[in-house]
Order: sequence, then structure tokens, then C-alpha cells
Amino acid sequence: MYNSCLDAFESKAARRPRTSTDVARRLLRWMGYALAVGIAGGMLFLAVRFVQSSIVTIKGKVISSNTKTPIGDVMVAVESGMPDEESGLGSYVKTDDDGKFSAKAKGKVSVRIWKSGYAMNGTAADVLSLVGQEIVIELREMTATNWVPEHDGFYKLKSGYGFSFSSGQVVGGDNPDADVVVLQNVGGDPSNAIIEAQGDGGIIFQRFDDKVDFYNTPEAPAKDYQRRSQINLQQSGLYFVRTRDGKHYA
Repeated sequence: MYNSCLDAFESKAARRPRTSTDVARRLLRWMGYALAVGIAGGMLFLAVRFVQSSIVTIKGKVISSNTKTPIGDVMVAVESGMPDEESGLGSYVKTDDDGKFSAKAKGKVSVRIWKSGYAMNGTAADVLSLVGQEIVIELREMTATNWVPEHDGFYKLKSGYGFSFSSGQVVGGDNPDADVVVLQNVGGDPSNAIIEAQGDGGIIFQRFDDKVDFYNTPEAPAKDYQRRSQINLQQSGLYFVRTRDGKHYA
């Protein structure tokens, strides 16, 4: 059987001699196929990246985790952007009476929501997974046990700018009243940044849990403050700041 197969193969090869022209034609056909596949893959990559980098409108709804009913007048911060961008896109809105909101976004999206009397919450996703979908985020109602005064507003800080807790406003990084200053974005990702405490101040992070959140805050820690801290919007928690005089906390 082996000899018969070998004879048949040799006979077929003898009928179709392989010349240099034949080899060249086969090589060109193979290269054409590989090029076509490469172009198709490149077009797919470009198409996906184009959709990710395009600015689209995302929609969401905020409901109570206890009653599942809509919550109006909730503050919503939507930060988004592409990894290779120096600055991202920020949208800051409030929910309507039906608990709904919409905002512009692109690339990687981080949504943070809060309202007085509720524990903060949020979500993060790629913009491709949010197109045509309604994000539903729940807020847990809280009974404040250690309420502290708050600034209920948005403050967008860019690199080189800081915040003064004594005046409650954004200030230049070289301002003598600045308590913290934004040094840079990390990898061009708007959801990350490095902040630096000024003077005798410091920064320390504490994660939220079932008992601790923005409206049930413990006393500020007495030690282990750091000069710098990397802010990550994917983590829910409190960033305690010791002010530049080393005597007050925010």
C-alpha cells in the first residue's frame, strides 16, 4: 500500500513539474492571502478604536437599593478618555425626577454618583459596552452618625492646580493657601492622578465598607499620612487630608 501511494505521488508530481515560475506564483498567491487577512484585521482594529474614541451619549438611572424607586437630584460625575490621551472628557450632571441622566463619554468610562444621605456608589466600563444600554446604579440610604460639613459641588483640577480647604476653592499650584496640588495624570488616564500635600500636610486613604462612607466618617487618622497619593476612581473611599498647617483635617 505504501509503495502504491508513493508511486501515485511520484506519478502526479511527474505530470506537474515544479518550476521556479510555479513556485513564484504560489508564493504570490499566499502573500496576497496574508495581506488580505492583515488588511481585514487592521480595518477591524481601526473600526473598534474609532468607536471607542468617538464621543457618544451614555444613559443611566439611579434607584434606591432599599425600595428600587428612582432617586432625583443625584450628582453624577462621568470621567472618560482614551489611554493615550493627555486629558480626558468630563461630564457633570444631575438626575431628573425619574432618576435618569445622560452624559457624553468615550473610551474608558468611570461613573461616580452621590447625594446627601446616601452612600456613594459608581461603576466603570468600556464605552462599547454602554452604547444602547441604560446603566442602573443603586444608592444605599444612610443614617449619619458622624456628619461633617461638606462642599456639595464639582471641582475639576488640572495638573499644576490645587485646592484650598480654608477658602473652599481651586487655586494655582504655587498659591500659598493650597493644601493639595495635582502633579500629573498617570499614563494619560483621566481616572488616575497623583496629588501632593503642601506644607506640613499629608494624605491617607481609607476604603468604604458597610459602616464607613462619606456620611459616616470616622475621626481622621492620627498617623501614617503620606506626602503623595495616587487617586484611583475605581476605588471607593475617603482621602483624608491634613492641611498645610498640620493642624486641621479635610
